Amino acid sequence: MKFVHRSFIALVLTVAIHSFARTIHVPKDEPSIQGGIDAASNGDTVLVAPGTYNEDINFNGKAITVASSNGPTVTTIHGDGEEQVVTFAAGEAQTSVLRGFTITNGFACCNNPAGGISIYNSSPKIVANILTKNAGCGIAVYYGAPIIENNIISFSSTTSACPPAQGSGILLYGQGTPYGMGSVQIIGNIITHNGGPYSSWGAGIYLWIGGAPLIQNNIIAWNEAANNGGGITMQNSGAPLIVQNLIVDNKAETYGGGLDLEIPDDGSTAVMVNNTIAGNTTLNSDGQTGPEVYLSGFYGTVTFWNNIITGATENAVVFCDPLYRAPSPSFNHNDAFSTKGSAYAGTCAGETGKKGNLSANPKFADPAKEGYQLQKGSPAINAGTNAAPHIPPKDLAGHPRIVGGIIDMGAYEYQGK
Repeated sequence: MKFVHRSFIALVLTVAIHSFARTIHVPKDEPSIQGGIDAASNGDTVLVAPGTYNEDINFNGKAITVASSNGPTVTTIHGDGEEQVVTFAAGEAQTSVLRGFTITNGFACCNNPAGGISIYNSSPKIVANILTKNAGCGIAVYYGAPIIENNIISFSSTTSACPPAQGSGILLYGQGTPYGMGSVQIIGNIITHNGGPYSSWGAGIYLWIGGAPLIQNNIIAWNEAANNGGGITMQNSGAPLIVQNLIVDNKAETYGGGLDLEIPDDGSTAVMVNNTIAGNTTLNSDGQTGPEVYLSGFYGTVTFWNNIITGATENAVVFCDPLYRAPSPSFNHNDAFSTKGSAYAGTCAGETGKKGNLSANPKFADPAKEGYQLQKGSPAINAGTNAAPHIPPKDLAGHPRIVGGIIDMGAYEYQGK
């Protein structure tokens, strides 16, 4: 008797499962989205027609796709204003997908900081949604490795029931702990107008024991934190890889209008590659505040490659707090420039002229209209280093990343036109 190879059995089972996958239409087959989820089996799709659905939904561990048929501008999940709108809390993996909805009117409650989407010990895909006007955090991830891609996350606001973050667009909490499930991917999102004057840290993205997320190709703009980090804050353990983001026009009350990295002495790291950080501000007038970038803690393991960091305040655009007497971060081929102040201060003072670092006006195309591409003649053109880690094949606009043989500084590559 011959034995059938196990890979063949697996293939047959996979084909069989997909052969029986159903599409459940809402409201044709089920009157509500939750009703569609409840009726679905693994592998099914719940396809939702345009309209406003007044409900909160929970995937309940199912490996299904819940998608709108015509996109988020015409399909809304309107929460009841008493809890988070969408919940993943039963170990969902990337075979659980939420795509194409406007998600609004959520409220952070019961010590859950999420107003829009709550992810607990799960790793779903959150793709092409609009999360707006939720009280609490737009998306909160506790112990999981979801893919959060091509969403618009805006106008998340404060609520007293939203620890440890207040109004952050995205919160990552507890990643890399024994309960962690890998690395979160935050890719291609627009994160804007989150936080506010009563918010906490990290109005755009808040990493609190944030693990090793990939934060790439996002636009993080017009967020406001009442403490540190209008754009991004990292506190406690973590190892973020922050690549090719546009971090502009954010505000912080205290430190780090654009970026606030507070590195503990536990082997934590941070890597910054080809980001454009510009036009951010801090409102605290006492001492150095790092309006663009504020670095504190044991930050000798932090590296900056090919970034443009520019501002128009009297404070240095990059400030390395000397309180912990840490060695300076490693700066390689960056352009740090201020029209009124210095480039670097604190323990990283004097980096200009070393390791390919510049301090020159990068000549953005039109920053008043969010045009942060480089003009012809910019000193940032062909001024980066191809030795930087994790260089993407395309720039933030989707154009070839290396033109002319040497990579440019910043998020956009000059295309020679």
